[in-house]
Order: sequence, then structure tokens, then C-alpha cells
Amino acid sequence: MPLTGKFEIPKTVLSRTVGTETILLNLDTSTYHSLNGVAGRFWSLIQEGKDLEQAEAALRAEYDVEPEQLETDLKALCAELEKLNLLLPAG
Repeated sequence: MPLTGKFEIPKTVLSRTVGTETILLNLDTSTYHSLNGVAGRFWSLIQEGKDLEQAEAALRAEYDVEPEQLETDLKALCAELEKLNLLLPAG
């Protein structure tokens, strides 16, 4: 079952991509976080305003990954980013 929903990035979260790594800074907590290339690509898709279904489809087209594995990984990534207050459900 594809992922659904949409996230937004809080105004207090800054990001910069350097090479294949995306660095996130949460200004509320003064903490840095690092995303690998695939997670960084997901981040850029969210920044572009894509919903989860669109982001998943884009990643599936760009990377050689089983759909079930991608869905599992994206659910875990979203949960972690939410827990760190780096992503918020849009609403």
C-alpha cells in the first residue's frame, strides 16, 4: 500500500546539501542531523512540496529498490524525522 499524506518542514529547520550528504539544523534545539543520499533526496522532494506518494514514486523511479523495502524505509525515516521535530504533518 503506497504511503499517503503530506509533510511540511518547520521554519526553524534549515538544510544544506554538500556532496551526497544533507545536513539539517534544528534552530529550536541547536542540533545538527545528517541524511545520506537517498534520505537527502526524499528531503528535497518534501521541500518541493511533494506528498509522500509522489516522493515515493520519484524515489522508486530513481533508485533500484523493491517497493516494499522503500515503503518500510520511508515510514521509518518519516517517523524519525517527526520524532526529532524536523518534519510535521501538513494540515
